[in-house]
Amino acid sequence: MPLVPIGEPSRTIADALRQGRGPLPQPVRVPAGSPVPGSAEWSSELGDAVRQRRSVRQFAGRPVAPAALSAAIEDGYRAESTLWPARLHGTVDFTVLTAAFAVQGLATGLHHQAVPFVPQSEGPLGNPPWLADLRAEYAPAPAILLICGDISAAGRDGGGYGTLLMRAASLGYAAWLSAVCAGLAGAVFGGAQRAVSAEASRLDHRFRHLFTLVLGYEHAADADAKGRPA
Repeated sequence: MPLVPIGEPSRTIADALRQGRGPLPQPVRVPAGSPVPGSAEWSSELGDAVRQRRSVRQFAGRPVAPAALSAAIEDGYRAESTLWPARLHGTVDFTVLTAAFAVQGLATGLHHQAVPFVPQSEGPLGNPPWLADLRAEYAPAPAILLICGDISAAGRDGGGYGTLLMRAASLGYAAWLSAVCAGLAGAVFGGAQRAVSAEASRLDHRFRHLFTLVLGYEHAADADAKGRPA
């Protein structure tokens, strides 16, 4: 079951996405014809995404563009920092491991996500034997974003593990809404995978797996059944 219920939290995160954007030192490249982030058209599409969002776990075989992943993750980071300002809640470091199964320019395997997304900019991390199990555990998606965070933050600034999970969920849920704006579909999941945490801790001993987002293009039959374009 997805951890984050569909309802009011998405509107709060959408507001954070609209208000929290500022100039980026390295702008994310998005596909030609996409709305400019922060524009009225982009805000309108975000509102549509909030109204139309739903969990999707069956996907078409069409590969996902790296730019769409980059934009979604960037928006997730922005929303988390807007909803949980450091001056009040302290800073928590997050990182995203991308399990790529059908992502343009990326070999099948685990990748350390960079923002902006540059294929192989920080690795690939290889193709561990447990990677395929993620598709059975979550969904057979072209891309699975594994959100990991600093476990030591659970004991700082008056927050606990529950607060850390909520912050990770804010990041993941906002990334989901952003991806929907880009024409993707997906679902969010709570709960940690031990193998993912072990991989994350090899990058930084503080990191543990906290939250998961699956993304891809919705399967045409499912989209038609619900009266939506594929």
